[in-house]
Amino acid sequence: MLTDFLFFTHPLALFLTTALPLLWVLFKLLPLKPRRVIFPAMVLFHRKKADAPAPRDIPVWLKILRLLTVFFLIMFLAKPVYDRGGDSVTLDPTLLVIDNSWSSAIGWQDRIDVISSRLDSFINVVGVPVAIVTTAPDKDTGKPIFAADLSPSEAKSFVRSIEPQPWDSDYDAAGMLVKSEFLLKQGPKWNTYWFSDGQGGKAQSRFFDDISSYGEVTLYNTPAFNQGIAIAAVTTDAQELVITVTRRNATEETTQSLAVFSNDGSVLMRSDITLDQGEYGHEERLRIPKNILKDIQRIQIFPDTHAASTWYMDKTWQQPKIGIWTDRPTSQKQDYLNDVFYIAQAAEVSAEVVTGSVQDLIADEELSLLVIPDSTQPTGEDYDLLKNWINEGGSLLRFAGKNLIKERAPQLLPVKIYGGERSFGGAMSWGTPAKLGGVADDSPLGSIKAELERIADFTIKQQVLARPAIDLKEKSWAWIEDQSPLITQQSLGEGQSILVHTSADTAWSDMAISEFFPIMFSTLSKHAMGAIDNGLGETMVYPSRVYDAYGDLTEPGFLAEQISTSKMDETNIGPKFPAGLYSTKGHSDQSTIAYNYGQTLNDLTLENEALEIDLYDQVLSYDEKTYIDLSVYFLWLTIILFIVDCVLTFGLIHGRKVFSLSVPRKVFLLIFSMMFMYPASGVLAQDRLKNKIDLAYVITEDTNRDTISRKGLSALGEVLKRRTTVEFNDVAGVDPARDDLSRFPFIYWPMTASQSPLSEAARANIQFYLDHGGMIVFDTRDAQFAETDSTLGQESLQRIMQGIQVGPLVTLPPDHVLKRSYYLLEEFPGLYKGGDIWVENVAETDYDGVPTVIIGSHDWAAAWASSNTGRFALNAQGTKKEQYEHALRFGVNLVMMSLTGSYKKDQVHIKYILERFDRD
Repeated sequence: MLTDFLFFTHPLALFLTTALPLLWVLFKLLPLKPRRVIFPAMVLFHRKKADAPAPRDIPVWLKILRLLTVFFLIMFLAKPVYDRGGDSVTLDPTLLVIDNSWSSAIGWQDRIDVISSRLDSFINVVGVPVAIVTTAPDKDTGKPIFAADLSPSEAKSFVRSIEPQPWDSDYDAAGMLVKSEFLLKQGPKWNTYWFSDGQGGKAQSRFFDDISSYGEVTLYNTPAFNQGIAIAAVTTDAQELVITVTRRNATEETTQSLAVFSNDGSVLMRSDITLDQGEYGHEERLRIPKNILKDIQRIQIFPDTHAASTWYMDKTWQQPKIGIWTDRPTSQKQDYLNDVFYIAQAAEVSAEVVTGSVQDLIADEELSLLVIPDSTQPTGEDYDLLKNWINEGGSLLRFAGKNLIKERAPQLLPVKIYGGERSFGGAMSWGTPAKLGGVADDSPLGSIKAELERIADFTIKQQVLARPAIDLKEKSWAWIEDQSPLITQQSLGEGQSILVHTSADTAWSDMAISEFFPIMFSTLSKHAMGAIDNGLGETMVYPSRVYDAYGDLTEPGFLAEQISTSKMDETNIGPKFPAGLYSTKGHSDQSTIAYNYGQTLNDLTLENEALEIDLYDQVLSYDEKTYIDLSVYFLWLTIILFIVDCVLTFGLIHGRKVFSLSVPRKVFLLIFSMMFMYPASGVLAQDRLKNKIDLAYVITEDTNRDTISRKGLSALGEVLKRRTTVEFNDVAGVDPARDDLSRFPFIYWPMTASQSPLSEAARANIQFYLDHGGMIVFDTRDAQFAETDSTLGQESLQRIMQGIQVGPLVTLPPDHVLKRSYYLLEEFPGLYKGGDIWVENVAETDYDGVPTVIIGSHDWAAAWASSNTGRFALNAQGTKKEQYEHALRFGVNLVMMSLTGSYKKDQVHIKYILERFDRD
């Protein structure tokens, strides 16, 4: 290993130094210009020809100066680089190990640039063979990519063709390739540069042991660069979406955003999560309205977005739909014997509830469970319809009651029943009300047996009793203390029939008002919906669209194979079984199953996956350069010497008087005048600065949200500079309790759940700002809940605005100046759209008609930033570019209105102006 090595990335330029001797001769052939001397012409008659002065040769010191100037120019062209650590160049065989698993997708291009820069240090160094091995299998070959005997320039081109893969690294396979293809063909000593993705594991340690015994191993890694964040599980609990987030590297604190996307690409909900140092997992609960649960397409983490931090949904996961066969209203609370009301209240916790006739319900292909309350009495024709529906895969749930007992020949029941009810604890009974005795382990209720036994505090006063039968125990899913059935089930054709042996109201039992009732509905509806797996059962499915390393859907590779639905959670994600969307041949799109990477992380011991940095001989950061580019310094030396050469040559030509006292005096006067001009120029700069504006946002307690606000306002400022005469200067984050707000035309204030109420100083400062013509744009960021009862952002706004006096608020009038202060606008979308805009109702004489308060819910800052930064952290994928453009135009209108007031509100002369345009 060579240390303190000065190398050149363009060494061919050094051959120009061979021309330096020629320049020395050329300087002699081109002497200085003769000095002009004024003398009497008669002197020429008294001189001989031999007395004529010889041309003046260039002084030696000037020749050296010019040669140095040319030499420094050649050095600049050769691009010299000095390695401070002495690890840039080696004459030993070199192996580059490049991690390209799913976790490497974060900052992939930046890592490739670092690798290319490292290869620049090997360019055209003779006798340095370079080999490259990736650690993740290629999607088309199933093996890590390996290339050997490359020149540094060939290696640099090869690196550009490598892509990250949407699965884990296979260090064992990479180790076998290195041993067979590289180790046996090279000498006993070679060196390795390992460009890590931040992940670790036992297989990685084995690979390190193999290569470290043959030379030094230098690791490139940045702890905060990539922490292997993944979504390990997504479940539902009542109306909450439970998202389990894990990571493999917990050396640094990180803040991420969870975004829930709908089928049309819009953001339904977003939440910021923080993983503290040493914290490997986090469970985030998002309360999402029921009516939008079914519209969820995927969940993604930002900014660390890749295959493992993306979770797609399918029909097996989505919210089940329960149909109640009735013509009675579900909200008739006054009727306490209304069994439909109790069923609807329990079912709505975890499912979408619809009511109607049996004909309408069985025609709904999305129906998971059909419930027959005892208040509904089927006829023979109804039973025929239900029988066909169940045989084709439907699930029927029926409750007992007086009407069931009165029915002479009840059909489609899982068991035969006696023709009367059995009473506990009544006037004619010696017993006491019965309690739940147990649930079958192999039933759907068995998976939550412990929880059911904990909350089963209800009592049963009456039940319908099942007739004894050989298979009665097999059909029983739950029973009471004397082992008589409480819930029974029987498969009929492709479907099933379930009977609850007590009523759904409080007449026979208080089960309907217990915790057991909604949990029972949730479990049975999910079982009915997945009786299934979306109608697929245990069958073979084929990959139709798979994830790439960035979490986007793409075409599967050549090696992708079919897989059984029962083995999905047991199979490792890889080229043969990539994560993505699977479907069966002959099924519709509704039969698609999502195979997410996180499904294989459930049994992962995260602590054992941390990268063991101490093993490596040297650890470098991707953010730190270990060598210095000297070409810039040589360029400055060339320029300086050229200027010195020009000045000295001018002096030699024009004589000593150039260096007389008069010239320094002139120089002194020039410098002296420039000193007096400096304050003036500073004043002019300040005057120019006064003509520029700063945009401001309120600093919240959410650092991620503050970053979005800054980026969004910066993007808006650049648009103002390009499209308007407004001179944008900078973006400032302000603290209302301390900062002067008066210099900002308007302030953007996003609402976050973590914001604390304002202090007295902050309220006074804001009130002074509003009373003197300032404008604040409050963004509640909850337009995605416009059709629900959710008021997440509004609650934060109400908490913050306590004690601040503003005028009455009205929805944005049709003729408001905000709609035409610069652009003509009819809608004001941000990252979301559809919500109302509220403005302060001020008279035209107050602040020139400009409202001091504007309230919206569209998350404008995120849209402004997304329109200008490409793959921004909160870019709602699928959102049209036109929406971002309208968001920018709205921002321009905000600034123009805050600066110019309501001058565009006067439309008195618009008719005549338009007529003039028509005549012209």
